[in-house]
Amino acid sequence: MEQHVMFSCPSLGLDIGKYDTIKTGIRELLYSQLGEDKGVAACLIIHTCNKGIEKVSVCVDTLCKYVENIVRNAEEEKYRKIRQSNKAYQERVCCVEGALLFLEAAGFVEQELPFNDGTDKFWVFPTDGDVERLEGLSASLRCAEPLRPTLERSAVVLLPRQAAKVPQLPPEFYNISKEEMQREKQLRSEVVEQSIVLRTKAMRERQSQKDLRKYRFTLLRIRFPDGLTLQGTFRVAEKLSAVMQFVREYLVNDWRPFFLCPSAGKRFTSEDEDQGLSEHLLVPSAMLNFAWDLDVTDPGLDDSVMLAPHAYELISQDQLQDH
Repeated sequence: MEQHVMFSCPSLGLDIGKYDTIKTGIRELLYSQLGEDKGVAACLIIHTCNKGIEKVSVCVDTLCKYVENIVRNAEEEKYRKIRQSNKAYQERVCCVEGALLFLEAAGFVEQELPFNDGTDKFWVFPTDGDVERLEGLSASLRCAEPLRPTLERSAVVLLPRQAAKVPQLPPEFYNISKEEMQREKQLRSEVVEQSIVLRTKAMRERQSQKDLRKYRFTLLRIRFPDGLTLQGTFRVAEKLSAVMQFVREYLVNDWRPFFLCPSAGKRFTSEDEDQGLSEHLLVPSAMLNFAWDLDVTDPGLDDSVMLAPHAYELISQDQLQDH
């Protein structure tokens, strides 16, 4: 059964879909908000619809500097004008999606004004412009965060027969070709067969960096003693703590300590949780075994009951019919 990497954007109410679909939906929703609050929408467009953190940061700094100059030098006309042919404007502002919308929302207007021996186009902040609103938008621009598609865990619970099948991972899991995938799979199998206890921290970090370049996502399965398996999708860069939290959401006693065990005789501890999934060789897929921490005992606890009722709803009808 091939897995699909799915995304959503809960803050905007977007349904689950492929990455490009959600990304397009976010962009369309932001532009649809221009009529309601152009300033806030422009801030979000700048942070969301452009590639390159540095490019966005430079644009934000430049726009905020324009505002700062106007506020500090309210009586000086030169600070209320931005020449559109200016090199800094062209390289830092004009090329960034949403920047011109921000200027319009802030109250700037386009004018053709005398310049040198001719004329040139300028953005001009009127002498009676709303400086308080200008400052507010500048603060919003500084504080705005990009809206990104959120990776869905795509949680399912597998019956033993389905869990025994090797997962078929889609191409979006990888940053490498199909041929490289096969070679890497063979090499990884050989590595996993060896003892990973002897690997130094430096070795784990080097492997982690390699995996971050090769893989984008990983499919993890958590096998419970009763034979059921919980499955979820994670980014390679996520930490083991994210997997622990994922499992906890489906436990009948979510407060109870437990262990995840990558192999017989080994189990992850709290010290491991801050390390990345690739450092633990949990990419591009892996099986972990679940075990309660038996140091925590209570007469009212039933060790044989692990998953909460809502977890059983993740068993597909197809599996039940085949069972």
